[in-house]
Amino acid sequence: NYSCTKTFEVIDPDSIEHCVLCGKASGYKRSVPIAERQYYIEGSGQLCKNCYLTLQLEELVEKR
Repeated sequence: NYSCTKTFEVIDPDSIEHCVLCGKASGYKRSVPIAERQYYIEGSGQLCKNCYLTLQLEELVEKR
């Protein structure tokens, strides 16, 4: 007899997404499609502007 003990959190679509790296509020509601957001990296998630630009700069430096 299988019993599932996993609970799921209901996420409010009007809540604000947070940066997956630093945790700061991104300014985007969860309900905003990712195609309409800035600083979203598919497969990683939403970033704040500062973290996104830092990653882009690091990527440019590595390519040199």
